[in-house]
Amino acid sequence: MAVFTFLYGMGAKKFVDYAYDSYGVKFTLPEAEKFRELFFAKYGRLLPWHEEQRHIAEALGGVPNLFGRFRKLPKIYANNWKEKGEAERRSINTPVQGTGSDILLSAAIQIKRELEPKGLLICGTVHDSILGEFPEENKDYFVSEIRRIMKHPKLLDDFGIELRCPLDCDIGVGPWGTH
Repeated sequence: MAVFTFLYGMGAKKFVDYAYDSYGVKFTLPEAEKFRELFFAKYGRLLPWHEEQRHIAEALGGVPNLFGRFRKLPKIYANNWKEKGEAERRSINTPVQGTGSDILLSAAIQIKRELEPKGLLICGTVHDSILGEFPEENKDYFVSEIRRIMKHPKLLDDFGIELRCPLDCDIGVGPWGTH
């Protein structure tokens, strides 16, 4: 179940619909509220961080991600509560999703540069996945090297970023869509 949606600012009411539409799981609103409450009790630093992100967005008119890429959020100043609420949710989502996207793309570039000369071909990216092809006989080497790069792309060092929790990745080998 995608409880990570609370990290991005999703409320309990929206979660009821999301859980059903995406996973076929039914929650009542009180159940979703309790689930959300338990999530934030377990990850107690998240709600204060949400509030900090809202304040940053109001002060700067947007928010940066860890690499400094800035997303303007002009509707943070809206009088319309729906527009302002959407900007607030984006102020929470952007640093997480934007940073994750930059990490993934930097890893893809590094994988291409380091492993293409050795026979790997990147075919594309889908959400948070990199799709590639390589010779079957070198599978162990490529899996090991991809894992090394994905767990610590060089871009983190280039920007002097030390993550508080380690990155990890899942690697599936086989026809696309089977893993």
